[in-house]
Amino acid sequence: MATYLDRILEFHRQRAAADTRSLDDLLERTTHLPPTRGFRATLAGGDDRLKVISEVKRRSPSKGDLFADLDPATLARQYERGGASAMSVLTDGPHFGGSAQDLEAARAAVSLP
Repeated sequence: MATYLDRILEFHRQRAAADTRSLDDLLERTTHLPPTRGFRATLAGGDDRLKVISEVKRRSPSKGDLFADLDPATLARQYERGGASAMSVLTDGPHFGGSAQDLEAARAAVSLP
C-alpha cells in the first residue's frame, strides 16, 4: 500500500517527466531570483541557541485542511516575532494547498531565511 509520501513523490516524478523545459532555460530563470538568505548558515550558526524552522502549510495530505485561508505574510511575521530561526513555506498546491505566491508573500514580510 502506497504511503502519502509515495503518492506525492510519484505525482512529482510524473510532473517532472512531462516537463519539456530545457535545463538551460531553468538555469537561466534562476539568475533572476533574489539572493538566498543563508538557511544552512543560520541553522549551523555557532551559538548554542535552539534553532527552530517555522512552517507555512495550509493543508496536510493526512490531516486535510489545517489553515486553508491563512495569510502567509501575517503568519511569517508571527513566526519571526516568536523567535523562529528560519522558515519553510510549502508551495505544493495539490498536496499542501500552497503556492509560489505564498512563498513570495512570506518572504517579503520577514527577513528570515
